[in-house]
Amino acid sequence: MASIYCYGDITYEQHVHLEEYGNSNDTIVKSVKFKVGGSAFNTASALANIGNKVNLICSLGKDIEGEYLEKILCKIKNINTDFVDFRNSETSKVFALINNSKEHKFLSFRCNHTKLKNIVEKINVKKNDFFNISGYTFQDSNSRIISKKLIDKCQTNSGVISIDPSLNYAKNFNKIDRDYRIDYFFPNQEEACIISGVSDYKEAAKILHTKNIKNVLITLGGNGCYYSNSYHRKLYKSKSIFDHSLTIGSGDNFVAGFISAKVNHLSIEECIQNANKSALDFLTKNNYKGD
Repeated sequence: MASIYCYGDITYEQHVHLEEYGNSNDTIVKSVKFKVGGSAFNTASALANIGNKVNLICSLGKDIEGEYLEKILCKIKNINTDFVDFRNSETSKVFALINNSKEHKFLSFRCNHTKLKNIVEKINVKKNDFFNISGYTFQDSNSRIISKKLIDKCQTNSGVISIDPSLNYAKNFNKIDRDYRIDYFFPNQEEACIISGVSDYKEAAKILHTKNIKNVLITLGGNGCYYSNSYHRKLYKSKSIFDHSLTIGSGDNFVAGFISAKVNHLSIEECIQNANKSALDFLTKNNYKGD
């Protein structure tokens, strides 16, 4: 079976829930919830929970947050940490401000991935190995270098490249110097709209294909997922009863479910079903409220 790799962040996160955003210098909050996050970690963790062995490529600092996350990470069965740099000076951190309307703002600090260069050289890519790369890794020069090294290895050895975009990645997509094909692309509707310049998800998918993207999966929240490639275009309706206005992490779990099915050579329909189930299991576990 093909090996699975996830490259990106593992983050120490605090989700701060408050009544509303204001200009006060002293705001009382409703609650503060801690979690381990980061797109790459979320996807790797979901893959591991499904039963897949997955290689995580990321950096952790020697600070208090990093030591805490290391203990958690090393206890997760099926995640190989051979390609994790535990020697960084600081750990990536995210603070999410969430108001009563479920609008959210992110304050992010992403650590320097420079020491990953030597670790990445040790990765032996085989044909059909699946590399899922977080869009966040294109936000700084050092992370972009690691992404390029991984992509070059994939191209040379016939690996599979998938990218899970971020909002910032989408805004800068058309400025990125890219000479490689993306095999699987997982934007949400907003990201697809930004990259393509059109609001209709079907038209957006067509435009994305012109940018050397083979398979496009646009997640549409409670409306499901639109899958498109050269021979298959279909809207897969969602059976979710959950409120999709704030489901941080569900997209990463969707990606994990799809990859898990794909490396097991399941059909497109089965891959989408598995992706939806993975996202739904995440929502159920985290007690998101229904509509």
